[in-house]
Amino acid sequence: MEINNIANSFGAKIHDARKESIMVELTATPEQINNLQELLSPYGILDVARTGAAALQRGGD
Repeated sequence: MEINNIANSFGAKIHDARKESIMVELTATPEQINNLQELLSPYGILDVARTGAAALQRGGD
C-alpha cells in the first residue's frame, strides 16, 4: 500500500501488483524519476528500464 501511495503521488501508473512484486510506470523528467526511484529503493528495486526521450508523429497529414 505504501508503494502505491508513493507512486500515485508522482502520477505513476501501477501495471502489475502481486504479493511479491509491483510494476510501476512513470513518464516524467529525469529528476522526478530519480526522486521516485530514491523513495522506492528501500523496498528493493529489482529492475529499472529508462527509455529516454522519445518523439511520436501525430496522425493525419
